[in-house]
Amino acid sequence: MNALEKMIAHKRREIQANKMKIKSLPSFARGSAGCRDFKKAISRPGRISVIAELKRRSPSAGLLIRVYDPAGIARVYEDGGAGALSVLTDQRFFGGTATDLVQAKRSVGIPVMRKDFIIDDSQVLESFLLGADCILLIARALGPMALARFVDQAKKLGMASLVEIHDRHDLEWTLTCGADIIGVNNRDLTDFSVDIRTALELKPMIPADCVTVCESGIRSGDDVAKIRDAGFDAVLVGEALMRSPRVRDKMQELICAR
Repeated sequence: MNALEKMIAHKRREIQANKMKIKSLPSFARGSAGCRDFKKAISRPGRISVIAELKRRSPSAGLLIRVYDPAGIARVYEDGGAGALSVLTDQRFFGGTATDLVQAKRSVGIPVMRKDFIIDDSQVLESFLLGADCILLIARALGPMALARFVDQAKKLGMASLVEIHDRHDLEWTLTCGADIIGVNNRDLTDFSVDIRTALELKPMIPADCVTVCESGIRSGDDVAKIRDAGFDAVLVGEALMRSPRVRDKMQELICAR
């Protein structure tokens, strides 16, 4: 099995063990406004938005931070100008937990996306109960039927879906599932190689009415400038921020890219 297949196989075993716990989760106190508008937050005319990511570690980079405070990091990201947050909740490969998402959401006023290997209907409901405003769906891990079903389920709950693609084949079935936020991951999840040209090549194939996000391999203001000039609405940045000794300064570099 390649890397993605191994991660999905582990997630299937994990889901079976956790399904009973989902039913007992207390619903996140959203208030009368419901979910925060993720799509609106990352599609601001005239500027590129930053989706700032929180994660302890990754399969490709290892441990990113020793002292991990999701609430504190989330506040720094928001103060630095992030349009939205992405929180890793996968424990096995990224060291995340559901509590990380809850803590981050409660500490900020911007939308929060749950990033995990979502492959089962129960996880969509779980994401809503935890307080997610958006869920990440990996096209390659799902296929057309499941992808369309999860996008529809999320929409009915008031959540957005960021559908992640890596090549033209992924894009073809993503466009049939009702997705209106499409993320191009420059990292190939089968072997973890990264090439920012992936996003630049796929962007012209994505319909203009979709909000587009460039993911992975974004380390500097120069990278953001290239992506902005290609027409993307937002960038998702994790490792460069998590490793930075001056996160606010790094946020400003990315947001103010020329």
